[in-house]
Amino acid sequence: MDGESRINLITEGLGWPNGLAVDRTQRRIYWADAQMKTIESCSLSGTFRARLAENLPHPYALAVTTHHIYWTDWITKALHTVPKVGPAAHPIRNVTHGLEGLMDVKVVQEDDGRQLENVCGPTNGGCSHLCLRNPTGYSCKCPTGLTMRDGSTTDCKTLPDEFLLIALRSGIGRISLDTPDLFDVVLPIDGVHGAVVLDYHYDSMQLYYADVNVDAIRRVNMQNYSDTQVVVASGLNTPNGIAVDWLADNLYWTDTALKKIEVARLDGSCRKAVLTDGLDDPHSIILYPKRGFLFWADWGATPKIERAYMDGSGRRNIIDFELGFPTGLAIDFDTKKLYWADAVQDRIELCDFDGRRRTQVVAHATHPFGFTLTGTHLFWTDWYNKSVLRAPKDSVTSVEVARFSLRGALEVRSVSGSRQPHDWNPCRRDNGGCSHLCLFAETRYACACPDVPDPTGRSCHLEPTFVVPMKPNDEMLSASDERPIKSNGSTVLSSSKMHAQLVIIATAILAGLLIVVIIAILVLIVNSKRKQTKKCSRSASDVLTFTNPNYNGMVDSLCTGTDVASISRNTIWKRLKYDRAQERVFEEKYLGVQHASGGIGGGCSNSSGGGGGSYMESSGKPSSLMAPGSAALPV
Repeated sequence: MDGESRINLITEGLGWPNGLAVDRTQRRIYWADAQMKTIESCSLSGTFRARLAENLPHPYALAVTTHHIYWTDWITKALHTVPKVGPAAHPIRNVTHGLEGLMDVKVVQEDDGRQLENVCGPTNGGCSHLCLRNPTGYSCKCPTGLTMRDGSTTDCKTLPDEFLLIALRSGIGRISLDTPDLFDVVLPIDGVHGAVVLDYHYDSMQLYYADVNVDAIRRVNMQNYSDTQVVVASGLNTPNGIAVDWLADNLYWTDTALKKIEVARLDGSCRKAVLTDGLDDPHSIILYPKRGFLFWADWGATPKIERAYMDGSGRRNIIDFELGFPTGLAIDFDTKKLYWADAVQDRIELCDFDGRRRTQVVAHATHPFGFTLTGTHLFWTDWYNKSVLRAPKDSVTSVEVARFSLRGALEVRSVSGSRQPHDWNPCRRDNGGCSHLCLFAETRYACACPDVPDPTGRSCHLEPTFVVPMKPNDEMLSASDERPIKSNGSTVLSSSKMHAQLVIIATAILAGLLIVVIIAILVLIVNSKRKQTKKCSRSASDVLTFTNPNYNGMVDSLCTGTDVASISRNTIWKRLKYDRAQERVFEEKYLGVQHASGGIGGGCSNSSGGGGGSYMESSGKPSSLMAPGSAALPV
């Protein structure tokens, strides 16, 4: 019962086995099979298999007592029974019938006075979570996604070392990355109505999520899910992005309807708007506290990704072209890259913190919304197919479904200590000496006051009580290295520059080809006018003439000057012509007389000056001609 020593009992002659039941008295297993239309049994080791009933309409669930077998049937909509001993010799009896949606059946009876020992005893076998019986006693097991503490066989961890948190609208899901099965569990958190975005504070193990149904931001203790509180309860209208500054212990969020970005302490106090101008439709938000960077996505008329310092200063566009709905912003701390998913372009991209070196990472990521990453993998949600997908960072084409059937899966966050490293930040030391808010901006930090006076009456000061000396940051770019970002997207990754250069080269080539074509047309026109003075009116390069072999005798005579007076009958000839202008081949038919002095098409020329392509009488008067009849043929 602890899942160990797994073996196969029956592998052949099965269709849809269901309704397993154990007869402890006879030590046998019973099952129904709707596809095989049978009820069968075998010993606990899989031997001595026997068929007890057959040709049943659709048996589903099954239960056994000391003397009888009971089963439900989907087609008869009834509960049936037959004796266990010699069932073939007894008719099947209906216990009840007319039951719509009949499914399972169980028998409740006394156990003949036998008392089974609880091997786990009153102390649960000393197990912190699950005590499961096995043939020799019991073993301690952990709930889904959890593992034993190091060096212990009885004590499970309360949380995985690394896991995913998923906003499921009506709940919060968790997928452990400590175990290979990647099973999901819905956390037992009450009052979740519309969770669309979330983040966490790893050191305190606090989960933060925004609920768009009630326009509130809540905090949950991940070591005690009943410990919840509302940290922002008013002044919200569609919070669509949330991010935790784990070094300064601040909380940032975007408000799509109010078109602003705000910050507060982790408990919701000291609330202040840091950006209010020029925001159209702000959504996803992510922080890089080591350098004091704040990134967010805007889904407005011109979708873009922007960056500012955490105090709202130094604002700039970093990506503002070829975007649909950028979402799921995430940062790779090892490579210093910003990732995002695009719910319209159906792809995942990355760039430097200044927007350069933009690169497509996953070119075909259908319906992405949330995105996150670990040290080895990329993870994203598919809001349409209700799933979480993943791909190795070193082989992004190897995409696989990590978990499916996650209704309402939107935002996803990777939780681990490495995702919130203990980097240096002046605000981490006693809040930078600030009375309320300490906001870092790469080379400096600023003390800020809340928009609404502190309800406790505590005075706010823009000058710190002590100054935290700044330290050199090995990631800070020199002024010559970091180029200004232009709103037209001219400062992008090298592949975009190469694309622009290729467009210029292709345009030049097309222009050159156009000039060559014009010159060639002019030359053809001049040559055509010159050839009009010749005796054959059509050039072989313009009309391809194929004489019908059935009439070669007449044609040869005409072209070679042979005396045709001996020919005493009118002659029909025809030729296939290729009309280049209309890109088709057609057939021409002519009726000629027995005396002629002319050429046929381009096959020969008339030395006496007769018109090409017709028969002329020797007197020089035109003969009676049939008008050409043409029939289109496939080219």
